[in-house]
Amino acid sequence: KAQKMRRGSRESPDQAWLLDAGTDDERSLLVAYVLLVIGGMWGAHHAYLGDEETARKYRLTLGYCLVGVVLDMCRLPGLVAEANARLMHDLENSLAEVANARQYSPPRPAGEAGGEDEDEDEDEEEEEEGSDDELIIPPTPVTHGPELDEEAANKVGFILEEFLCCHDVTEAVECMMDLHKLARYSKAVLDESVVRRGLEMALDASPKECTLMAKMFCSLVDQAVLVPEDAAKGFCDIFLDLSDISIDIPKAPELLASITAEMLKTGHLDSGVVKAGLVEFQSQDAKNYKFFEAVHASVK
Repeated sequence: KAQKMRRGSRESPDQAWLLDAGTDDERSLLVAYVLLVIGGMWGAHHAYLGDEETARKYRLTLGYCLVGVVLDMCRLPGLVAEANARLMHDLENSLAEVANARQYSPPRPAGEAGGEDEDEDEDEEEEEEGSDDELIIPPTPVTHGPELDEEAANKVGFILEEFLCCHDVTEAVECMMDLHKLARYSKAVLDESVVRRGLEMALDASPKECTLMAKMFCSLVDQAVLVPEDAAKGFCDIFLDLSDISIDIPKAPELLASITAEMLKTGHLDSGVVKAGLVEFQSQDAKNYKFFEAVHASVK
C-alpha cells in the first residue's frame, strides 16, 4: 500500500495553504497500476511517478524485456510511496523558504518617514525590548540526519522494496554489503538513511515486516556492515516523526517501541544515542512517548 503524505503539525495557519496545494499532486496507486497494465512496457507508470530516466530505459528495452514490468507489480506500492515522499520533501523545502522569508523584512529607506513616525518607531522598539515574551518566533521544522543524493536513495529504496517483497534477509544483506563496497557514499549517512527508510517502509506495511526489517538490521550489524551508533540515529529520526506517522499508522508507536527494545537488548543499537533521542522525543511528543517509557527506563 502507498505511504500517505503526512501533513506537518508545526506549520502556522497562514502557511497551511502550501501543504493543501501540495496534496493535489499526490501520486495515486490506482492510477499507477492502470498505467502499468496499459503501458508498462513503455514505462508509463515510471513517467507518471516522475522517474523519466527509468521510463526512457523501459521504452528502449520494452520494460527490460517485460521482466521489469512483472517485478513492478510487486514494487509499485513502494515506488508510489517514494514518489510521494519526494513531493513532500520538495514541499517542506518550499515551506521552510517561505518561513525564512517571512522572518525578515527589508529596512526602510532613510528619510521616508516623518518625525512623528520616527517617534512611534522608537516607542515600538522600546516596547519590544521590554517584552521578549511577546515575540512571535516562526515554527522550526524537526531536523533529521543528512540525506543521501537521489541516486543513492533510489538504490537503497530498491533494495528495501525487494526485501519486503521477497523476505530474503541473506540477499538483502549481500546487496547492502555491495552498496557499501562502492565507497561512493559516506558510510555514516548511508547507514542512518538505510535504517530510517527501512523503518518507514516496514511500519507502513505490517508487524511481520517490522520484525523482518529488525532482523535484517541485526544481520547488518553482526557482519559489521551497519554500525550500532548510526543505526540508533536512524531510529531517533523516526522518533521525531512519530507524531505524524501515528496519524496514518496508529500502531506505529507500539511497533517501534517493541523493535527498539529488542535491538537494545541484543546490543544492536547504541544505548547512548537512543537515550538522547528518547529525551528529546519525550519533550516533543508526550502522547506517543508513553509507549517508550519502559524502553527509556531500561537504557543505561
